[in-house]
Amino acid sequence: MTSPRWSTAVFDLDGTLADTINLIVESYQYAFRTVIGREEDPDVIRSWIGRPLIGAFRDHSPEHADELYATYLQWNADNTERLIRDYDGVVAVLADLRSAGIAVGVATSKRRESARQAMDILGISEHVEVLVAMEDTERHKPDPT
Repeated sequence: MTSPRWSTAVFDLDGTLADTINLIVESYQYAFRTVIGREEDPDVIRSWIGRPLIGAFRDHSPEHADELYATYLQWNADNTERLIRDYDGVVAVLADLRSAGIAVGVATSKRRESARQAMDILGISEHVEVLVAMEDTERHKPDPT
């Protein structure tokens, strides 16, 4: 058997290993409705996906950012199991990578607790050796450094 071409494979979580787009949009909408009394354009929300939440809230509504953030986090945690979807074949691909001796990692702008919850629901946690979450970095996506 030949050795694998790469020793490690690193994946993003949202929109790559987990179909969380609807969950994210609905979480933002709930936060905006609850805190500000109106929803935001879904296309604008989609453009924020991948950025740390607090940064998006601070850029959009600095005076409400902390309350929006807290409201989003609670609603998202309460509704993840209901709204998260898997992508066909993800579990098998991750298992195959591990079987081939390739380390699997996830790098995400989610908080560690939220990322773990999503990975546990989808049954992929056991295939992920390393999780790099928002708390693990000082500079976040989309910062290139």
